[in-house]
Amino acid sequence: MHSIKKILSSLTKKERILVIISLVIFVISFIANLATNISERSAFVPIRGGYYIEGFVGQPIAINPIISNNQADLDISALIYSRLFDLLAHHEITDNGRVYVLKLKNDLVWDDNEPLTSDDVIFTIKTIQDPSSHSLLMRNWEGVILERLSELQIKITLATPYAFLIDNIKRLPILPKHIFGNIPPANLRLSAYNLEPVGSGPYRFKDFSKRRDGFITNYHLVTNDKYFGDKPFIEDFYFNFYERIDELIDAFRLHQVNGFGSALPFKEEIKQLAQAKFEKITMPRYYSLFFNSLSNRYLKSENLKLALATAINREEIIKKFLDDSALITESPFLEYSKKPWAQIINNSDANDNFLDWQQKTKYDPEKAKEYLENWQKQNKKAELNLNVFVPKINFLEKIANSIIESWQAIGIEKINVSAIETEDILNDVIKTRNYDILLFGNVLENPEDFFPFWHSSQRFYPGLNLSLFQNQEVDKIIENIRQKEMTDYERYLELKKLETSILEENPAIFLFSLPYFYVHTERLEGFNPNIIITPADRFRDINKWNVARVRVIK
Repeated sequence: MHSIKKILSSLTKKERILVIISLVIFVISFIANLATNISERSAFVPIRGGYYIEGFVGQPIAINPIISNNQADLDISALIYSRLFDLLAHHEITDNGRVYVLKLKNDLVWDDNEPLTSDDVIFTIKTIQDPSSHSLLMRNWEGVILERLSELQIKITLATPYAFLIDNIKRLPILPKHIFGNIPPANLRLSAYNLEPVGSGPYRFKDFSKRRDGFITNYHLVTNDKYFGDKPFIEDFYFNFYERIDELIDAFRLHQVNGFGSALPFKEEIKQLAQAKFEKITMPRYYSLFFNSLSNRYLKSENLKLALATAINREEIIKKFLDDSALITESPFLEYSKKPWAQIINNSDANDNFLDWQQKTKYDPEKAKEYLENWQKQNKKAELNLNVFVPKINFLEKIANSIIESWQAIGIEKINVSAIETEDILNDVIKTRNYDILLFGNVLENPEDFFPFWHSSQRFYPGLNLSLFQNQEVDKIIENIRQKEMTDYERYLELKKLETSILEENPAIFLFSLPYFYVHTERLEGFNPNIIITPADRFRDINKWNVARVRVIK
């Protein structure tokens, strides 16, 4: 130290400044180089620990995925109950797709340590099939015959082959027979285990909190030590419940909630949240205007339907009401990935027909007026009066009103719009098919299965063929896609043919496909779903979510 002082004292003032500057540069360079080396030779990896709080507007009612259609119930169920396909060691399909033999993994247990066996699988499916359970999954399992082969094996027999049964197996949540087996299916909703469930999924029920008026404020899950798969990184998973969206937004701002999702477009206040990551996740759902020509015979007219279609500016609707978050949809066939044989399809007659239809129905208000004039010439004494129904959902009401204005602009004067609460529109409008035109959304459980929405057998309740569409050729193609063994390429060709056959009759105006919206703090990593069928599917890779990380040498 003395020698350093001696050296410095022998230097001029200018030389001392240069030496100090050089030393500072050296130290900074050394630290920067060290940091670069550490960064290049190490990486952050997730570790187990921490907590995550999911916010939700609403309440859990019955956390039982085979009887509930309440989104809070289904979200929690996705973490507590395993799906059948994940429980399988292997499966075998024989007899041209009519027989499935499923074998469960060894040593599966429920979180109360009871064994999970083929009896639980058979119990779950038979409960779904029982009409008194009122399960919304019943349609997926009608006509399925079950046989117990052993403690781990189940045989499923179908009357006719069904290509999409494997998709139903992938999504089927399994319930514990030892918990629900002695309860009549009609009384399942009365069980206390619907709020204190026993499952086999990555998380298990810990406890919940509620106010004196019964409103559940918090639901607490912890990692299930008996889970057969990869354990989640996040140890404690909470659901916090709120009565209004503004309460949820405030909770996120105050760091009382780490994330929340919505099937509807986010409000402006949500988009302005600081330190938030916004995710848009593809969902196979589309919104359309469905024509009911049984209610209004004029909607059989090609000219009138083309007038209605070409008067609508889909791009403007998406930009103005959906924050540019939706995709234009021009048919009931939703494609999400580039197929290796897409070029072949693009050169096919089916695709040429689609492009012709696309050109014929693109936005063109002048063309719309011509179509309307042609219709008026054919129906000189006709008095056109359209009754349009829409669910009482803010963004859909705005879109409906915008569409009505477009139709009025081309000369259609008498249009009655009715915005109805969602539950009422299902029971009083859709159930009775009491509408001329219905603005509504279809969610596709099996994106390549058109049967629920376009087969003629589904024209009336409880079917979902909202245009009451009837075409024998379409029925045949749908049945072939469902029942015949096909390669992906062959099925794709059939789907393009089916698309063209439906569009030729113009039974609906296809508007847009809407993603699922999710917002979370930057602290969360591992969230990366590409496509989900239902909102609860965002938890499919919950074992990869993490909030705690350490740096390790590569």
